[in-house]
Amino acid sequence: MPVIRTPRGRIQVTLRYRTPRGFIFSPGEEYEYYSIVERRECKCNGTNGKLLYKLYKTNRGLIPTVKAIIL
Repeated sequence: MPVIRTPRGRIQVTLRYRTPRGFIFSPGEEYEYYSIVERRECKCNGTNGKLLYKLYKTNRGLIPTVKAIIL
């Protein structure tokens, strides 16, 4: 059986962004996001280390939080 995910909400892209795989997010597009991923300096524990940046996880790829807003 496939795993059924439910989206946490919708985001709207504010700045153009290109993923490393080549998918382009254009301003004004809306996507459903499933979680917020945090990238930290230290990988030893989830709370230790300086927070570098956050990303929205969508079905098309990861979008930095500074390039999109939650609707």
